[in-house]
Amino acid sequence: MDYKYSAIVLGNREIGETDRIYSFLTAEKGKVRAIGRGTRKPVAKLAGNLESLTQVEIFIHKTKGLGNISGVISVNSFSKLKENIDALEELLSISNILERIIQEEQKEEKVYAYFESFLNLAEKSVAEKKMIDFRFLKTGFLIKVFEELGYRLEVDKCVECGNNLTSGENYFDFSQGGIFCSQCKKNKIGGRAVSDDLIKAIRIILNNKLESLIKLKLGNQEKNSLEKLVESFYQWIWG
Repeated sequence: MDYKYSAIVLGNREIGETDRIYSFLTAEKGKVRAIGRGTRKPVAKLAGNLESLTQVEIFIHKTKGLGNISGVISVNSFSKLKENIDALEELLSISNILERIIQEEQKEEKVYAYFESFLNLAEKSVAEKKMIDFRFLKTGFLIKVFEELGYRLEVDKCVECGNNLTSGENYFDFSQGGIFCSQCKKNKIGGRAVSDDLIKAIRIILNNKLESLIKLKLGNQEKNSLEKLVESFYQWIWG
């Protein structure tokens, strides 16, 4: 059977002498993998449109097992974005994470829409030569993706007692995916201390569009703390 998908290329790995297996995030069926026959040959016609972080329309012929890529049309190559080394590094990191956490052939339409919006936002920002902290933008993006996959960070109520969080001494519990208060700390071992500004930033990220993150003012120390927290949470869930 032949299938057509709206997709973003996540990456590939080499197999055999001339082939690659490509991974795509699709609007219709989540992560899809397919074989690109001969795409490692110098004269391969398909390879140019199958670079990572390219938005495409992909055609796959499949009977059993992995299908074969029969055609590909480039929709957006994000060429300006790929010229920015800092942005490209963060986006390739996102691609690797998405490939790992998205289930194969399980529809994740909203995650696809998030990634499409993220790439368009990044491309536009680079083209307009705006100063963007792509590491922080990546962190915010991942928080929203984790929420969509059922791992929303709880930053409004204590995950132990259920009371509303107040400013002051609060901690993050990776096993419960959220914050617990200073009173509950007395009966718990571990937990990572989190500042009021960090909690506020997570709330803003969860409740606003990606575009809003560009305007969010957060100190470098808090940005680094948030990035480390999200990385640790990711490793806890999918490590």
